[in-house]
Amino acid sequence: MPKSKPPSTGTTPNENSDWPPVDEFQEKGDYRRLARRALLAFVASFGVFFVILAPPFEWGDEVTHFLRALRIGDGVPVRVYIGKHAGAKVSGAVRSFINHARSNRKDWMACRLPVTQAAAVARGETIITRPPGFFPEAGPAYSPWGTLQTSIPITAAKAFSDAPPVWFYVGRLANLFTFALLGLAAIACSPRLRTTTLTLLILPSSLYLAAVYSVDAFMNGLAFLWAAWMLRLAGSQTRSPGPAMIAAVVTGAVAVVLTKLVYAPLVLLLLWIPAGSLRVPRGAWVKLCLLALISAVGVTAGWVYLNYANSLIYDSFGPPAKTSFEPQIWLQDPLRVLASVPRTIAAEWKNWPTAIVWLRPPHCTELHHLAVPLAWASLGLALLADAQTLRPTLGQRLIALLVCVLTVCVVILAAALGWTPAHEGHAIGVSGRYFLPIMPAAAVALLPPWSLTPKRLGQLRVVLLVMIGLVNLLAVWTLAASYTTATGVWG
Repeated sequence: MPKSKPPSTGTTPNENSDWPPVDEFQEKGDYRRLARRALLAFVASFGVFFVILAPPFEWGDEVTHFLRALRIGDGVPVRVYIGKHAGAKVSGAVRSFINHARSNRKDWMACRLPVTQAAAVARGETIITRPPGFFPEAGPAYSPWGTLQTSIPITAAKAFSDAPPVWFYVGRLANLFTFALLGLAAIACSPRLRTTTLTLLILPSSLYLAAVYSVDAFMNGLAFLWAAWMLRLAGSQTRSPGPAMIAAVVTGAVAVVLTKLVYAPLVLLLLWIPAGSLRVPRGAWVKLCLLALISAVGVTAGWVYLNYANSLIYDSFGPPAKTSFEPQIWLQDPLRVLASVPRTIAAEWKNWPTAIVWLRPPHCTELHHLAVPLAWASLGLALLADAQTLRPTLGQRLIALLVCVLTVCVVILAAALGWTPAHEGHAIGVSGRYFLPIMPAAAVALLPPWSLTPKRLGQLRVVLLVMIGLVNLLAVWTLAASYTTATGVWG
């Protein structure tokens, strides 16, 4: 009697890939379900805690992203100009809510914000009433693509409430929900880098950015999904991509570029896909990618110019000036612009490791001295876990390294041209959070060659989740330490 064939998994090996097959213990559905449940648990607990504990507009850029969401929801996709001043026209209720909330900023940073006062702001209670008017909108001119996840829910919330605080917290929760959906998709299609992807998704920095108004949260989730997808297509456990899949991949690349132009180097991760595995001629593939990317870059660059043309470029670190923040001054000396890259790295690199894994500290505790090394240790354990099934070639490591280097350079150059005063020697405001989207590529470049038994791997994953949980508990404690009660300070 002939032997029966094993049931089909729905995938066929990619014979052009140099990576080893995924081991049985790595591909079990149990861990995939565990990773999804862990992400949902962290989002539903720590993510919601961050939504509640972070005061409105405590994070400096949040007011800009909130105003942009309101403006886009009102059907005004580009900035409004009053003379040379760029911003948004808002109602008196919105102006009162923003000004009342921002008046708490000093108390928050001084670790003495009363809980009753913070609750009153969250409920929209204020004795200050302001008329409708113009509110300056600082920050870069992003396309609406990265703001739709907050502007659409806010528009829906306006149908049953006219209170800006309600709109504000609906938008925060919507941002967190969108990030969770992107994270679930990344975990679902990343059999080879699943542990690292999960760890990046539940870092305090990622969850905090998702719990407040930020394009960075959408960009992080999209970048993690993009890297996981490219690894899946390049691995040996997927079908060779056909025309439909190739069209979907190109669409994904365009989505990455449209979110934030500075992360265009992430598209080079397409080079992970072996050329021999494509079912279309290589020349047609290259032309299709170039056409899509040139179109995306052109649209995004045109959008930025449309928003910046004939307007002041506001600086988040000081008052707006008529000439100090214009890119033309920097571009008069191209060598000085290029020199800003090494100068910025030399001046700022010490701050980046903390900002990559930790939330924006209110300086009320010193817990980050414990939490930051613990978070990086967790990332190290995640790399060790994923090294069991991912064996990138030297070429694939070099591609990942190239993507990281190019992204760092582009981010610094964009900061120099976008908002840095012309008299500065290096770009200012280059936070480590800008490098979260390239962390999956950095992981591929740095994967160690060590091996573990299935039993040790399972134990390692449990330890990793416990460590990340502890890091997030410390982050919650750090936020809570800024509030005061009748009996003193929390923490």
